[in-house]
Amino acid sequence: MAFLRRNKVASFFPFLLMCGCATSSFNVIKHGDFVVELKVTPDRVLLECEPQPGHEVEGAHGFLMHILDDKKMVLAVTQFNILDKDECFDGLRKIERILKTGTNIYLGGMGDLTTPRAKSDRKYSFPGLGSFPSNGKTLKFMVIANERGLCYDAQDGDSGPCPREPFSLKNLK
Repeated sequence: MAFLRRNKVASFFPFLLMCGCATSSFNVIKHGDFVVELKVTPDRVLLECEPQPGHEVEGAHGFLMHILDDKKMVLAVTQFNILDKDECFDGLRKIERILKTGTNIYLGGMGDLTTPRAKSDRKYSFPGLGSFPSNGKTLKFMVIANERGLCYDAQDGDSGPCPREPFSLKNLK
């Protein structure tokens, strides 16, 4: 009887390995000519629509993504144009769908990741991973997609060609 119990546990262990070992990851898949493409897992992405008080447009909001990098620091990805509240939260919901339905998230932005990191006192909390400081780097948000083909572009949302040049997001599958 003890032998059977051991066998049940031993046969269940490989199943746990196959189902429970999804790891959190961050990879730079392209960097050059001010174009950056990242491949991350959804748990490394936080979304935010931040009110912009004092802006000339009433209800102005800024759209931000916070990405946990490979050094356990947070990269800011911002949409540089100011949005109204409804527009910001509409984009946020569409991007949440990309995050919820994908296991690999592909992000295209404009910027330079070669500058030195500058640790800040501000921390961001990633559920299940912990709290991490900003790395002082910022990318201009251009496009986000997942391996299932869902895509959202900063210029055209989900209505135009996605991704647009110069973003290929070649590793979508």
